[in-house]
Amino acid sequence: MSVFVLPQSTVKEVEKLFRGFLWGISGNRSKLHLASWQQVVNAHLLTRDNLIRFNLQMNSLLCHVCDGYIESHNHLFFECCLSKMILNLIFSWIGFKAWPSDFNGWVVWLANGQHGTTSSILNLVVAAVIYSIWRNRNRCVFYGYSLTVDSIAKEVINIVKYHLYIVNTRKISLQDQLFIRKLQCN
Repeated sequence: MSVFVLPQSTVKEVEKLFRGFLWGISGNRSKLHLASWQQVVNAHLLTRDNLIRFNLQMNSLLCHVCDGYIESHNHLFFECCLSKMILNLIFSWIGFKAWPSDFNGWVVWLANGQHGTTSSILNLVVAAVIYSIWRNRNRCVFYGYSLTVDSIAKEVINIVKYHLYIVNTRKISLQDQLFIRKLQCN
């Protein structure tokens, strides 16, 4: 494994893309956000099933986190026992009793679900979950250990709360303001 320093311009571009991924870019936020999310989940993350395409030698194709199934995007984010438990905690925290169990379901759910600020918050939650699950997966790959479900869920909650503190609540509906306060206090 090689480590190298990225140029400042590249770091700024990555930060810009990350902000766009979390909050959307001008125009139709939900469509741009979903396109970004779809690119990340479907094409650019190097799960073991994608690494095979590069003819890399691997000892196993099994998920680094659960060691029970072939590591794919769908498995890592939707089927892995750790991911399911994280999703259960996070969606319980935001007050949702049901959510999709696969990628296509998420796309439809996010596109057709809530609107306005609530939609942005749900996109933020999904982005934070993806980020934290992927980060934990990399921890398993490179350092040989996984955080607990509670630790990962706490990381997601902290990411969401951090971003919610910068929301200007004067420009949003009372319902959205109450939703944000509920998340900030839990």
